[in-house]
Amino acid sequence: MKQIVVLVLTLLLVSCATPYQQVGTTVAGGYSSNRLSNEVFEVRFDGNGFTQPKRARDFALLRAAEIALEHNYPYFVIIGNHDKTSTEIIRGDSTSYTTGTITTFGDYGTYQGTTTTFSNDIPVTKPSLALRIFCFESPDTLGKHAGIVYTAQEIKRELRQKYGLDNP
Repeated sequence: MKQIVVLVLTLLLVSCATPYQQVGTTVAGGYSSNRLSNEVFEVRFDGNGFTQPKRARDFALLRAAEIALEHNYPYFVIIGNHDKTSTEIIRGDSTSYTTGTITTFGDYGTYQGTTTTFSNDIPVTKPSLALRIFCFESPDTLGKHAGIVYTAQEIKRELRQKYGLDNP
């Protein structure tokens, strides 16, 4: 029985992860972005309880690459990030199991054993990541603020291929 539950949960995990989509009024989870200045943007991806943290990081990075390209910047660096992952508990019922032996002497009974209570509470982790990116035209212009320089087109191509996303 336990193996069936694990199999069902695994199938749900794979099939119900937050897709690469823009957050909207009718859509829970996905990416969003804000322009903070000409070259600086904040990009965020919020996953659901079935989204793996690595997938959320990849989707935030993919959106950063797309934002850079949409504004005609071939390169970007991450100048800040904030992990906004949250965990909540879904409350289930509690079940008690009793193990032991009962010994009877005349009219009186004696119980020797233990009672174990199992909780069906389920922790659900929802990964969320915000990236602040600085976009630019040439790595030569970055100067002393250099970090890992991402080539937006390469990141976009690699991550869209990794997750089987159609090119727009």
